[in-house]
Amino acid sequence: MHKGRDPVDFECPPSEYNGRAELYWTDLLIKAGFDPSIPSCWVLEGLTYYLPSEVNQAMFTQISKLSAQGSTLVFDMVNGNFMKQGRDGWHLRDLATKGCPWKWGHNNPGGLLRALGFTAHVLDLRNLQVNRSQCVLTIHDPVEKHIEKSREALTLYVTAMRA
Repeated sequence: MHKGRDPVDFECPPSEYNGRAELYWTDLLIKAGFDPSIPSCWVLEGLTYYLPSEVNQAMFTQISKLSAQGSTLVFDMVNGNFMKQGRDGWHLRDLATKGCPWKWGHNNPGGLLRALGFTAHVLDLRNLQVNRSQCVLTIHDPVEKHIEKSREALTLYVTAMRA
């Protein structure tokens, strides 16, 4: 029996779910008392990079189905162009060698989420300046106007609200 603290495998659910991991973790949430009629906050920090495209799409679709109006979604992700051009680059090779390959990136997370009923704000992490000693976060003007076309942006931070 799942006690709510065990990890959930987003790619390989128990056999009775016929490969539909999103149904498995949905059942776990509902059994733990999750109420999809109440606005929720989904934090996917450090997750999307490591899941294949089809698993991310199924996860975002299921989150959309479970999100009442006013729900929020927050996650970091890799720019899809970086994944395409950098597949043979040292960074991706290094991660794969260490057993934690990056599998997914997307160039237009705003469009992806808009199709699922979310309004998204996408931030290129190059536009952030963090002063930890003073607990100050400064967001600078965008380095690039159209982040979805970027070949330089690596990590994006996405916040979204269910309309």
